[in-house]
Amino acid sequence: MKKILTLLALTLVCVACQNKEILFHPGDDGSFIFQTGDDFGNRPLEVFYHIPDGDIRGMGVMFVMHGASRNGADYLNWTKGATDEFGFMILAPNFPGDLYPTREYQEGGIVDANRNYNRPEKMTYRLIDDIFEYLLEHSNLKTKKFSIVGHSAGGQFVHRFMQFGQSPYVEKAVAANPGWYTFPDETVAFPYGIAGYTNDPTSYRRLFYGRDLTILLGTADTIRDPSFRVTPEADRQGLTRFARGQTFFNANKKVAQEEGVIFNWKMEFVDGVDHNGSVMCPQGVRLMCR
Repeated sequence: MKKILTLLALTLVCVACQNKEILFHPGDDGSFIFQTGDDFGNRPLEVFYHIPDGDIRGMGVMFVMHGASRNGADYLNWTKGATDEFGFMILAPNFPGDLYPTREYQEGGIVDANRNYNRPEKMTYRLIDDIFEYLLEHSNLKTKKFSIVGHSAGGQFVHRFMQFGQSPYVEKAVAANPGWYTFPDETVAFPYGIAGYTNDPTSYRRLFYGRDLTILLGTADTIRDPSFRVTPEADRQGLTRFARGQTFFNANKKVAQEEGVIFNWKMEFVDGVDHNGSVMCPQGVRLMCR
C-alpha cells in the first residue's frame, strides 16, 4: 500500500510539472508586469529581463537594481552583456517613483508612512523574492539562488536588502556607489541606524556581517551633485560617495573584529570611474561571477 501511495504521489508531481506554464525561454528579451498583491497595495511593477541562449536549466539568476532615475530598462541593457558572458539570466524590476517613493525604494519600505518599522513581509525586499519565485514557477530553471547588484539608489536598496531582508534565496550582493548608508548601530535612529529595531543587535550584526556583500566604489565619485544627500547625519559618513562607502565598510569591519564575529564583506574600487551605472553595474556582475 505504501509503495502504491508513493507511486501515486510521484505521478501527481509529474503531472504538475507537465502542466506548468512556461513563460521564460532561452534567448528571450522583454518585460512582464508583476502584480504585487494586497500587502503592497496592488501596485504593479514592470520587470525587464534577458535570458541568454543555451540550456536554461543550468543558468544563474541575477537582479539588477536601478538608480534614482527609475530606469530599469537602461540597467538591463548596461548589464546583459556581462551576464551573457557568464551565462546568467538577468531581471531588472522597475520601481516607479510615483508608486514607490524613496521610503519604499531606497529605504526598502523598512518603515511605514509614520516612520514605524514595518513587518518583514511588508518591506519592499519581499518583492524580490516574490519575483524570483514567479520566475521559478514559470521556467525550467534549476537554481534556487540569485545574486543582486544595484547602483546609486539601487546600491542603497541592495545594502539594506542584505541587512533587513530575510531572503532564503540571495547568495551574493554588490552595492555600487550608494549615496549614504544605514549602519547596524542600535544607538542611531533609522534611516542612519537601527535604533528600536531589534532586541539583540549583536546577533543582528553577526548575521549581516556573515553575508557575501561587496561595497563597490568608483574612485572618481567625489562630486556633491544635486541628487547627493546633504544632511548632518549623512555628512558624518563622509563628504562624498567614495568617502562614505569606505567609512561604512571600515567602521563595520572594526565592529566585527571587536565583537569577534566573521566579517564576510569585501570592498572593491573601480579606478577613475565616477557616478556611472553603465560601468559600475557590469563590473559588479563580474565581481560576483569571478
